[in-house]
Amino acid sequence: MNLPIFLLPFDHRGSFAHDFLSTTYPITDPLLLESAQALKLIIAEAMINVAKRKPHLRSNLAILTDPDLGRRAWAMIETARIFRFLPLELSGKKELELITGQEIERLVREFRPTGLKLLVNYQPLSSAQGQHDLELILAGLQQARANNLPLILELLLPEKEHSVMALKSAVYELLCDGVHPDIWKVEGLETVAEWKELKEITQAPTIMLGRGVEFEKIKPLVKIAAESGAVDGIAIGRSIFGQPLKGYTTGMITAKLAEQLISENFLEIISIWEKGRELAGNESSA
Repeated sequence: MNLPIFLLPFDHRGSFAHDFLSTTYPITDPLLLESAQALKLIIAEAMINVAKRKPHLRSNLAILTDPDLGRRAWAMIETARIFRFLPLELSGKKELELITGQEIERLVREFRPTGLKLLVNYQPLSSAQGQHDLELILAGLQQARANNLPLILELLLPEKEHSVMALKSAVYELLCDGVHPDIWKVEGLETVAEWKELKEITQAPTIMLGRGVEFEKIKPLVKIAAESGAVDGIAIGRSIFGQPLKGYTTGMITAKLAEQLISENFLEIISIWEKGRELAGNESSA
């Protein structure tokens, strides 16, 4: 896979079931489960449209989805030869829990992912919860290495504590305890200088996540990340597919239009990135 990475994550399970189908996860009703899988199929089709319109970026495009609600979408994306990441964490748990090692091996055999992802709601490693999470992060890294797959570590801080200093502290703590993911996935920062400051310690490619920010609000953050030259891509999901899917599930638009809008949103984000990176290149050569 090449940098920059343009990742469309839709591995959401609990929030996806709640927001689009007004139900809870796991989904036990067969008809609701089929509906959830059909919704994720719309997102997959939108991603394939992006790949068709941007063939020179095929090796930069990737999706992240789950093997349950995303099962049908996964098969379509694999056929299209787009990079695919599976989540390692269980959904809807108060504390971090991983899929068991045996289950991970089964999923890798069945779905043939090109990478894995682990989401962590960061707690200081000096706390009991932090130590618990550290053990699981290291176990996740071990599973990725055992399967010869890259690992994205998605690091979420409490919203009130999100800052470049807090991010640097969290990354530094994890690095000191042997956590060396292949890719860091973190929230957007407000300035080019903050991204450059973070890049000084990450020791690996870093991509920016969206955390469900409204589409119009995520665009300036993408521009800043691209202009910094210190960010290696984006991983934006709900900001891109949220409104189109909501429009479809409420009967306002067709599935085909929802698919088209998701494609257009993602293409717009890529365009903003490319223009920002071009601007950064022009400034560095001036």
